Amino acid sequence: FAVLSAVGITYITASYLGFVDTLLGRGFTVHATLPASGGLYEGSEVTYRGVKIGEVASMNATKEGVRLELALEEGTQLPVDSPMYVHNLSAVGEQYLDFEPPDDKGPYAEDGTTLKGSAESLPVDEADLLVELDSFVNSVDQASLQTLVRELGDMFEDTGRPLQALI
Repeated sequence: FAVLSAVGITYITASYLGFVDTLLGRGFTVHATLPASGGLYEGSEVTYRGVKIGEVASMNATKEGVRLELALEEGTQLPVDSPMYVHNLSAVGEQYLDFEPPDDKGPYAEDGTTLKGSAESLPVDEADLLVELDSFVNSVDQASLQTLVRELGDMFEDTGRPLQALI
């Protein structure tokens, strides 16, 4: 039992870390280019319509932006015309690369294929977002906003009891 448990745990760990695929030569490599990293890092997930199909194996800076090497799982059929997008995986800023093709028709990416992304593939920069938000908030007329808040207060005045009875 102890030997079988040790072998099982070792195999599961090696599979999770990708050693089994590397040793057995499973999977294939596809390259992708983006104008910037968009927060991706080596080890970021690569998904096809939200389903994990691989990970970012390496990243290299180029004059045009960044060149990604994607290690994809064996049997993945990724259409070469698939638009790619960098999305947030979690609230702490973990990013992943998602391919969202309009259909599942070929031709499909093969070992060594290079896929191209554009500026639309990248998430909105936080600094730009904050500048736009600030200009939006400052565009609201303060006197009109005060009138709106006062009118909403009048509209919902003494509605607590009926709302409580409704709930």
